[in-house]
Amino acid sequence: VTAPVVQLDTLYGGLKVVKKGGGHQSYNLRLEDDAGHEYAMRSLDKNALRILKFNLFGAAYNLKEYEDSATEDIIYDFFSTSHPYLTLPIGPLSKVAMVNHATPKLFYIPKQKTLGKYNDVYGDALYFIEERPSEKWTDYDGYNLSIPDADGEIKEFESTEDMLAKLEEDEQYTVDERSVVRARLFDMLLGDWDRHADQYRWGEYEVSDDDRRFVAIPRDRDNAFPKFDGIGVPFLKWFTPLIRSWQTYEPEIKSLKWLNDKGNMLDNVLVNKNGTELWVEEAKNMQANISETEIDKAFLTLPQEVR
Repeated sequence: VTAPVVQLDTLYGGLKVVKKGGGHQSYNLRLEDDAGHEYAMRSLDKNALRILKFNLFGAAYNLKEYEDSATEDIIYDFFSTSHPYLTLPIGPLSKVAMVNHATPKLFYIPKQKTLGKYNDVYGDALYFIEERPSEKWTDYDGYNLSIPDADGEIKEFESTEDMLAKLEEDEQYTVDERSVVRARLFDMLLGDWDRHADQYRWGEYEVSDDDRRFVAIPRDRDNAFPKFDGIGVPFLKWFTPLIRSWQTYEPEIKSLKWLNDKGNMLDNVLVNKNGTELWVEEAKNMQANISETEIDKAFLTLPQEVR
């Protein structure tokens, strides 16, 4: 695969490294330009031992002991359930679906002075760089698609935890349920089964002095368009209900219940004032907006070599 080779000190007018990101699978860095716009830089390759580190809670172990082990091989094999480049067409598809989104771009980033102390681990690889919901991005078009008032804009961004805290503390805060329904339907359309609370950010939209609403901003599309195969997967699902959300992307969804398992709790909390009618209305809108032409156009963002 070929990709543009970039130096961070000239990309987007010049970027500097702010800190290391908190991703559980990829190597992440947080970047910032001179105007304060933040970007997330995420490696295309995933690290099996890194996901092991974040998922074996309370266990004492040395990661080096797992290098070149069967455990590492199994985790890397799991990574093959997701297509490494399919995050690219999701931005254009989100735009026509009117779902808030960042727009990741693929770059080859060599070792370079701008990486500073991270030069030993980062660089000499392919990375996605995308806008990160932060204070200076309130006017970014991709984060203002689901706002009820087309003339308004987001005032600030919150994590799911902070958004829920504001809802509980002050009645002036509400959630725009239509934006949540639209985002969740889009999750289903992509077959994205990994939609826990941290996979969303929330834009705070000011309708009036005493009316502030949150709109959903989905992120982290590592598990869209998944493919689960092999003789072991059905066996594992039978004995482990928690992984029944693993469903291969196909023309028909085998189980809406299990596909939405990880997002179900948040749905129940946030979408409680509207019934089925809103879901059906938004589904029909999405069908009308996402045409075959728009789908073909979106997938042209994939590198030529993997189309």
